[in-house]
Amino acid sequence: MKAEEFGIYIRELRNQRNLSIRQLELYSGVSNSYLSQLENGKRETPSPEILKKLAGPLKTSHLNLMIAAGHIENEDSDEEEFQKVISDPELKRWYSELPNSDEKDLRKLRKMWEIIKNEDK
Repeated sequence: MKAEEFGIYIRELRNQRNLSIRQLELYSGVSNSYLSQLENGKRETPSPEILKKLAGPLKTSHLNLMIAAGHIENEDSDEEEFQKVISDPELKRWYSELPNSDEKDLRKLRKMWEIIKNEDK
C-alpha cells in the first residue's frame, strides 16, 4: 500500500472510532502533527513501533497494520480479488462494521473462514 493510501486507511479507522487526531495523539502517544501528515500522505508508512502504538486506540491488530503498511507480506492476499470484493456495496458495509465486532463473533467468523478455505483443498 502506498503512503497516501495508507494515510487514508488510518483516517478511515480513526473516523470509524469517532476519534479526533488530538484524541488519537492522547491515546497513542503519536504526535498530532505526525498523524496529520500521515493521513495526508506526506509521510512514508510508519515504523512497526508507531503502528504498535496506533493499533490499540484504532481497535485493530498490530498485525493488520503491519500488513497494510507493507512491513509483512500477506501470503493469502490477492490484491485484484480484494478490490473486486470491496467493490460490492453490501460486502463493503459489512467489512467496515467488522472492527466493531466483539472478540467472540470474530472467533466464529475466523472458524467459518477456515472451513471455507479448506473446501477448496
